[in-house]
Amino acid sequence: MAQRLITLALVWVVVLGSWFSVVSLAAPTKEQRTEINLIRKDLLKAGNLYSQGKFKESGRLIGQIQGRVEKLATTKDPVVLRLMAGTIAGLKKAHALLEIEGVELPALKIPSATDSPPTPPKPTDGKVSFVKQVAPILVSKCGRCHVNTARGMFSMANFETLMKGTPEGVVIFPKDADGSRIIEVIESGDMPRGGLKVAPDEMSLLKKWINEGAIYDAESKQTNLATLAPNTKAGELAKVEVMQATGKETVSFSADIAPVLVRNCVNCHGLARRPSGRFDLNSFQALLRGGQSGPPVLPGKPADSLLVKKLKGTGGGQQMPLQKPPLPTPVIAKIEKWIAEGAKFDGPDPSQAMSQVAALARAKMVSHEQLSADRAKLAQQNWR
Repeated sequence: MAQRLITLALVWVVVLGSWFSVVSLAAPTKEQRTEINLIRKDLLKAGNLYSQGKFKESGRLIGQIQGRVEKLATTKDPVVLRLMAGTIAGLKKAHALLEIEGVELPALKIPSATDSPPTPPKPTDGKVSFVKQVAPILVSKCGRCHVNTARGMFSMANFETLMKGTPEGVVIFPKDADGSRIIEVIESGDMPRGGLKVAPDEMSLLKKWINEGAIYDAESKQTNLATLAPNTKAGELAKVEVMQATGKETVSFSADIAPVLVRNCVNCHGLARRPSGRFDLNSFQALLRGGQSGPPVLPGKPADSLLVKKLKGTGGGQQMPLQKPPLPTPVIAKIEKWIAEGAKFDGPDPSQAMSQVAALARAKMVSHEQLSADRAKLAQQNWR
């Protein structure tokens, strides 16, 4: 634990380091300078709290700092926004570190000329600019998982790590877009996850940039992508709320879906102290919340839902359930139907353990004799 805290504390130092590197670019007004200095001191305090394992206290302080940074950024002054770029990148990294420890923070909202990601400008010399066109796409569509953090051991924090790729190999082959892994996973629909989409014109730009040689047009390859695209916000993953069933649905979560998840998924995604992929299936609420890849269920969109993709073996990585036979096609079809009908909940309590939800639904459907037989079978299994 001590070694882990030391490692994460070093990461926090890097976070603060990005702040210092940007502050030297220009001189703010006297009032802004005073506020920036106070923010610097409080960031140091938050980092110290984090390194001591006081994650909630660190989160509260980061939340206060965030409000002050957002207030500073409301000027929309280009110099101020440029000065704040490193601070904003640092706050994003702090969010990611604290999120790992279960500390929830409000979304970081930095005003810009438009609330939506800017349309990539057209190149003036016929070639695609990484800084002006590619970096904003990567930050907006991949930033939450691969710029702010390195999920799947793949970091896009800067151009150097982007070109390094994953432990399995590089993901970009200059002058070969079709052979590049990054294009493959986007076109397959595996990435980005959480409901985000790469638009056709954005895909064309990415392919053109790669086919032109994946040229980098900034000074340092270690510059954070969030700094290269300071007015672009990382896309937020979809937030799925619990919706109660109306009774008109043809598929019941409690009777049809929960038993399947309990039999095939909960051992790895619920009963363990740290569920695989941080994806907890121990309750319906946890199912909707999802794990590292965002919400696995997008109501009304079974084809876009990661749960369906993983069960079919089209969601990247290994097909689920792991080390078990794939689920029968009719079972997956029933899950798809449930999602198409709104992924609604018909149990007593969405925070209740998934196994209890399934057991209560079965108790309502079968006879007393069958329940007694179920209990006897379970007792024999436990005895063995």
